[in-house]
Amino acid sequence: MPDTNAHPRQKTSQKIVVVGGGFGGVRAALEIAKLADTEVTLVSDREEFYYYPTMYLTAIGGSDELSVIPLSQIFADDSVTVVIAKAVAVDPDKKQLVLETGSLPYDKIIFALGVVTNYFGIPGLAEHTFGIKSLHEVEELKRHLHAQ
Repeated sequence: MPDTNAHPRQKTSQKIVVVGGGFGGVRAALEIAKLADTEVTLVSDREEFYYYPTMYLTAIGGSDELSVIPLSQIFADDSVTVVIAKAVAVDPDKKQLVLETGSLPYDKIIFALGVVTNYFGIPGLAEHTFGIKSLHEVEELKRHLHAQ
């Protein structure tokens, strides 16, 4: 006869780690967090999400609130744990993401590392243009525009 006092087997959540706080990482984390039995952690090296479509507005004098959204605001409902740290390695045998500050265990890991400006080897392009993929680049463009 089965033991009626036995505890039902606890189902453990699947630990999903998303590396990258840009469009791909944020969207992946939001979608996966909707699934049952998942614990989602997003790892980013910065505390904010850059919304590139409005970065040009910031560059011409608009508020950076249009372009820079704190990750804590995006995930205010606590559906995703946000870890601000730089990932330095992956140990696939131990299923650990190694950070500068420690490590995170995972069952599955997603890398959404973002984009960089590509000048396609065109001579002079990097020296004579401005990017808008970071606040530093936006500020450089803004200073240049105001100087003109």
